[in-house]
Amino acid sequence: MVVSIIYLCVSLASLYPFSLLARLYERRINLELTLKELNEVVKKLSTISHQKEKRIRALRGRYTLLRRRVSNFMIINLLTIWAAIFIGMILARLASNAVATLLGVPPYINSPFSIPYITYHGYLNDAVFFLVIVLAYYPIHSKVSGMSKLREFRVSN
Repeated sequence: MVVSIIYLCVSLASLYPFSLLARLYERRINLELTLKELNEVVKKLSTISHQKEKRIRALRGRYTLLRRRVSNFMIINLLTIWAAIFIGMILARLASNAVATLLGVPPYINSPFSIPYITYHGYLNDAVFFLVIVLAYYPIHSKVSGMSKLREFRVSN
């Protein structure tokens, strides 16, 4: 029981700083204003006359810049969550092994039931346990990193 609590706490503690890194970039590009401006540029491009080539070129340049900002935010968010997952798995396993060694208990998490591929000889698979942690943590990551703003903007438009 203690090993699973340590594993859970270390996993969550290792995921949160990566969410903060994604939030730093979200604040740097000011995602809400970028999305609003992108929407305005799209509306202007759809209503402008094709005879105004200079204005169209300027709007297309602005559109590609804003689109690149949003794309970079998505890529940075993806990379930070994957880095957090890999580092979290390593840190959680190291911490749970250290605590198990100090307490003299097995370093594996006991499983209450036996399901193929999820349990092995009465112990829970680390990857499955960590997957559950990540799935439970994702709404928090979405709120902290700014992904919820992107989702809200898509829903409102």
